[in-house]
Amino acid sequence: SSGLSLHLKGQLMHVNKDDLSLEVSYSDKLVRFLREVRQLTALGLEPPPSLQAHADLASRFYRHGVVLKQVAHFYNTIDTQIVRSQKPLLLEHAVRFEKLATEPQAQSVSGGAGDSKAITWSDPSQLE
Repeated sequence: SSGLSLHLKGQLMHVNKDDLSLEVSYSDKLVRFLREVRQLTALGLEPPPSLQAHADLASRFYRHGVVLKQVAHFYNTIDTQIVRSQKPLLLEHAVRFEKLATEPQAQSVSGGAGDSKAITWSDPSQLE
């Protein structure tokens, strides 16, 4: 390893046990790293290929993280935005979404029965 680490491990999202809100978990170091690479590029400095490769990968994760944060915000605030009489209509969909968000599964490459695994930050193709 080149010593560079994006700290992209663990679950995509989890439910906060205190307030039951959905939280996206990705490192603030990722955002800081991307910002610093952009600043270097804006100054006219070309990052080394290995650093640029890490920046490209980090950018893919960052895009997905932003979308997931938007989804989590919507999920966390939907109860204040929806008409009370329509809540029962969304209950089944909300339960399925919560299960997907808290226990995400991706098919493994072999695609056989029972070949599922947790979706984590370790592979951006799982986020597609």
